[in-house]
Amino acid sequence: MHGIEQAKADVALLDRLNGAADRLATLNTLQANIIVEQGLIHERAAKARQDTAFAKFTAVDVIDKYPDESVIRSTFQVTYTTSYWDGRQSVPKQVTMTGLQSLPDDLLGYLIEKHPSKIPAKIAALAADPYDAFDRYFVGVGRGYLIGNAYDTERKA
Repeated sequence: MHGIEQAKADVALLDRLNGAADRLATLNTLQANIIVEQGLIHERAAKARQDTAFAKFTAVDVIDKYPDESVIRSTFQVTYTTSYWDGRQSVPKQVTMTGLQSLPDDLLGYLIEKHPSKIPAKIAALAADPYDAFDRYFVGVGRGYLIGNAYDTERKA
């Protein structure tokens, strides 16, 4: 009797092993779909956070105060309109500041994402990607000089 029970157990194990490859493929597909869905959820959440951050701005202008100077020596004046709570209601408030180093991060993102045409040409010329261009600008201002990269040589060709 022991031999028959062992044979039945072996047959059941064989049946389970024969279907294992199909179940593994199904689980792998399910896992891939879940990963894609999680990525979409994170993208939507990031977009919602960005929209919330940008909602407080309605306009931005950047003026190069010294257009004949190099990008490092130039002074940029930024004027933007934001919402301001006056105690009773939210009203537009125009803010003007000199220099880009003290810009709020969400305003810099707003400038790059919503008004890329208002990025000063001197900064835009530093890199193809506006985020990289501002990064190079801020690093260059901190150092006091700019360092060339492959983009500079490809751009001039």
